Amino acid sequence: MNKTLMGYIFFIITAIIFGSNEVASKIALTGSGVDATHVNLAKFGIAALILLPFMLNNFKQDNLTFKDHLHFAELGILVSISLLALVESISVLGSAALASLIFSANPIFTVIFGHTIAKEKGGKYLWHAVILGIVGIATISAHKIIGVKHVDWWGLTLVLFAAIIFSLYSVLSKMKNHEVSKYTNIFFTFVWATITYLIVMLLRKEPIIVPAMYTNTKVLLALLWIGIVITGIGYILYFKGMELAGVHRSTTVFFLKPVVAGTLAWLILGEHITWNMILGTVLVILSMYLLYKD
Repeated sequence: MNKTLMGYIFFIITAIIFGSNEVASKIALTGSGVDATHVNLAKFGIAALILLPFMLNNFKQDNLTFKDHLHFAELGILVSISLLALVESISVLGSAALASLIFSANPIFTVIFGHTIAKEKGGKYLWHAVILGIVGIATISAHKIIGVKHVDWWGLTLVLFAAIIFSLYSVLSKMKNHEVSKYTNIFFTFVWATITYLIVMLLRKEPIIVPAMYTNTKVLLALLWIGIVITGIGYILYFKGMELAGVHRSTTVFFLKPVVAGTLAWLILGEHITWNMILGTVLVILSMYLLYKD
């Protein structure tokens, strides 16, 4: 099996895992006093604990320096800022669907950073595939965002900022994986992300843990799923796919994610599948095919 195809398999599995985030987050947020900050804190904290033994297995051969730890801190702060901005943009815009749609367009910036920073070159179908994928995402989300009567420019700026920062994090992290083990890289990045969220919560004087996080079985299981599977396993597969297939093909994950999210919402939450979801899915699959052939 060639590296590109293997990378695509990792991306598809990652998209399926990432696509469960909306459903798991909805379940976690049903807990009394649990908000998005608690979910993200648990996400990175639990994932770091899961990755600890893998990091220790590679720690000696990685031979980390002070400069490496500064880089991990930078990556951890970047991914934290991205998610904090995304959560705040949802609050300002008043539409999670609109914020998610704009954030899912981050492949544009990933491709740009891949070209300028990572020096990766795409083929002749690259931009056709990116645009087709974004149109597919917009089509899938159309029925949710058409009813938005007023769009706040500050909210749009925040979600666009979140998408740019996440793209920068993805490319820089992939480059760091060439220097140290991906387990070491992701572990220390998540540790710094956890520290960042703890500082934010302390500054806001928010409780770090609320009773629902450990007394409500559904909430607890949802948080464990988000931390262990979505964040721990998901990010490992995401960067492994990047390693095999390249940065520009990682756009597959964010194009396929809304398709998976919609399917899981139908299966688990009983939401309806609409014509635009089917049409959008076809466009996303065409985009993936172009990226694979590129």
